[in-house]
Amino acid sequence: MSIFPTVNSPDLFLPSLRAAGVLLGIGFLIILFFARQNLHGLFQKELGLRFISWIFLIALYLTGIFLGQIWGKAVLFVMIFLALLEFNRAVHLGNRYFFLLVGEGLVSVWV
Repeated sequence: MSIFPTVNSPDLFLPSLRAAGVLLGIGFLIILFFARQNLHGLFQKELGLRFISWIFLIALYLTGIFLGQIWGKAVLFVMIFLALLEFNRAVHLGNRYFFLLVGEGLVSVWV
């Protein structure tokens, strides 16, 4: 159960979903405008990949917000874990440090 009683209300869910869809649609039109000369491989370039990542982030945020406190914390931990995994790939931490950071992320989310 959510600590905010109105969060699970359909009066908030559908307008939020609609607003996210409109913003993503406008973003896609802006990407098409700037890439009008070269549409081949649009989503292999940095701007297209960032747009795809925003689609996933918005879905994760909406899931966390509208499914309640427990799922919100779980989604937040998944995002922290994925960020740490990417950081580990870039910096090549050892397994010991990686698991230490994951443990700290878990503690910071659930406390």
